[in-house]
Amino acid sequence: MNKRSLLLIGHPGHELLLYGWIAQTRPLVCVLTDGSGMAGTPRIAQSEAVLNGLNVEIGAISGEHSDREFYRHILQCDHAFFAALRDRIANCIVTHNITTVVSDAVEGYSPIHDICEALARGAVMQASRDNAIAIRHYVIPLVGNPSHAPLGDDPAAIEIELTPALIAEKRSTIAEYARQAGAQLMGEIQSAYDRYGITTFDREYLFAASDCGWLVWQQRFNVQAPHYELLGKAHVGSGRDQYAISYTDHVAPISQRLLGVPCVS
Repeated sequence: MNKRSLLLIGHPGHELLLYGWIAQTRPLVCVLTDGSGMAGTPRIAQSEAVLNGLNVEIGAISGEHSDREFYRHILQCDHAFFAALRDRIANCIVTHNITTVVSDAVEGYSPIHDICEALARGAVMQASRDNAIAIRHYVIPLVGNPSHAPLGDDPAAIEIELTPALIAEKRSTIAEYARQAGAQLMGEIQSAYDRYGITTFDREYLFAASDCGWLVWQQRFNVQAPHYELLGKAHVGSGRDQYAISYTDHVAPISQRLLGVPCVS
């Protein structure tokens, strides 16, 4: 039986952070949204072109929902919607003999990133329980230094070294992707390079998903609201948006339901 990996990401473009790992491992890749953001311009076709260029199989879940649709389901606490997604991911794990799942990490930056981690964790739990198989779950930080664990100082569980040729290919692909995506993404990438140094992204890191990570994040967010909540409230205050996603009212209940654990205040 062939053993495979699954990469589950919230937005197209996240795959660029693991370009070397993808090139070496050839995982099955699933993407939750089309990456259209608030501007309404999807990026999923760009990401699929990158993945096709690496001879990577794209899963059944690939940009079928816009960011706005996803946000609406979060605001509605649409548990059925997210449970159905989790079940599809769990079925994908079993059908494709997946033994390693890599996903976005919880960081409090985007509710879609955070729920992506909960979806992956819930699907791993379900597939492991229902089919008596061992599945490893790793996460990748999407903001901040990619070599630093999302929850603190834990060392990387897996460190991926890229050849000089692969480094050059990764850098070139990121630059072209950003150029096509537009000024906002170009600015975000340049900001990360300026802050951490471009060579920091020449190695890639996977961090073991913590079994109690959801509780640690809940305790942190009860003290300091996550970035997306503060930003959402600012948008509501300025009249840009009518409603704001909050951790306590939206992301926490959805995540806890996916994991089958009680909310802890």
